[in-house]
Amino acid sequence: MNYTARQAFHMSNQVLNNFEAVYTHVAFMCMENIQRYAEFHFNSCTFKIPTYVMGFAVFDSMKLKARLKKHLRSLEYKVHTSKEDRRIICVSWKHIARTVLSDGTLIR
Repeated sequence: MNYTARQAFHMSNQVLNNFEAVYTHVAFMCMENIQRYAEFHFNSCTFKIPTYVMGFAVFDSMKLKARLKKHLRSLEYKVHTSKEDRRIICVSWKHIARTVLSDGTLIR
């Protein structure tokens, strides 16, 4: 199909927005996973980056993983890639876990 410059810009903008939508969805899934583990007093968890998400555009899972790791590190989580599967990330928050005493004092 022959695109005009305006149509090409519109299509490239759609692809960018689709990646943003996929990233937002996957980041939300990851944060839910972390919250679920934290509720049961775990200090770490694993999250597998999906190869595709139904209802969303095709995406590069390695770019998504890199961006998600950068985001989690900015939130002070320790993140590394699993040695067994390159799509699994291991997330730890033990170093930022706090204990609250009965009088409300926080202990690091």
